[in-house]
Amino acid sequence: MSRSVNWSRTATPTSLPALTIRQPWAWAIVEGPARLDGAHDRKDIENRVWSTTLRGPFLIHAAAGMTKDEYFDAVEWIGDVLGLGIGDKALAFPPRGLLERGGIVGIARLVGVIPPCRTCLVPCSRRWHIHDQYGFELADVAPLPFTPCKGALGFWEYEPTGELKRAIDDWKNRQHKLDERERSVTT
Repeated sequence: MSRSVNWSRTATPTSLPALTIRQPWAWAIVEGPARLDGAHDRKDIENRVWSTTLRGPFLIHAAAGMTKDEYFDAVEWIGDVLGLGIGDKALAFPPRGLLERGGIVGIARLVGVIPPCRTCLVPCSRRWHIHDQYGFELADVAPLPFTPCKGALGFWEYEPTGELKRAIDDWKNRQHKLDERERSVTT
């Protein structure tokens, strides 16, 4: 099943698609646990039971809801994927109460969709990909100033204003400069 939105009917020239993601998964995508070398081990795939034809930038919205069990289950799963020990897991994640919820927290580019791995005989090649789901491949992820707003299911439209709009424009300008550099190197 593929979900796509007819952006030409719903979008304004300055709106962007947004996707609501529960915490701490949104944090794992936007920030990710810090490694000893100071780099962050961000989650570069968002798993869904549905596919999409959308490609390009979208806003990351942290859902308002998050149970204690959801938090600890996610910390356990993410820690296992990263090979963290029990003590490391406690140090690598922000406390549940400090995670921003119910608003825009970041921006990313959706660059592709990995189909479900229909068989367990061949393991999925990407560590963040859940084998029976579609894996949305993310690139150029960046945090944005927290902006409270209601989320929705699937991709939905958000009209950024003020500080958030300026931060998004800065991100777009950086991406444009990077794209220009890549084109000049390949030509």
